[in-house]
Amino acid sequence: ASMVLRNLIKFWPWTNCSKQLLFLDELEIVLELLTVEQMDELQELFFCFFVRLLKVDQYQILYRALHMWKNDALIDHDC
Repeated sequence: ASMVLRNLIKFWPWTNCSKQLLFLDELEIVLELLTVEQMDELQELFFCFFVRLLKVDQYQILYRALHMWKNDALIDHDC
């Protein structure tokens, strides 16, 4: 799951809003599959990426990213 998360971030479609929404759905699924150790390893990468998502101009992307923040997987990992 950690390799999938890295590749989702690496190949993020920054110029296509509809693809970003699909990627956000996939990202949320991958986050639920991460173990505590994997999340600890990827925490800095993920949160730098998350901050970058919060700076986008698209309302739908911003709303979806903030909605993802309430994901139980992030809460369970004490993020």
